[in-house]
Amino acid sequence: MPALARLDQASGDDFDVITVSTDRGGRDVAQAFYDEIGISNPPLFTDAKGKSARALGIRGLPATLIMNAKGEELARYYGPAEWDHEDVVAYLRALAGKS
Repeated sequence: MPALARLDQASGDDFDVITVSTDRGGRDVAQAFYDEIGISNPPLFTDAKGKSARALGIRGLPATLIMNAKGEELARYYGPAEWDHEDVVAYLRALAGKS
């Protein structure tokens, strides 16, 4: 999560980073996790009932979906990643057409 927070800061207007928590405890539990690890971004959304995860065919966590402005999926990745690594940021900017 800290790497996603740094990616969100580095992205500027090139692309948006959002998180969706599927914790059944809802927003309070997800916000407590943000507070515990000392981050306030990226924006936090919740899906305690897993409806969006099912609709998107999420098969494991953590899952990352790269979407374009039209809501079309460009890429999908399962597992942790070094999201703020310069190569990853460059790749995401290229996907967003901002390189």
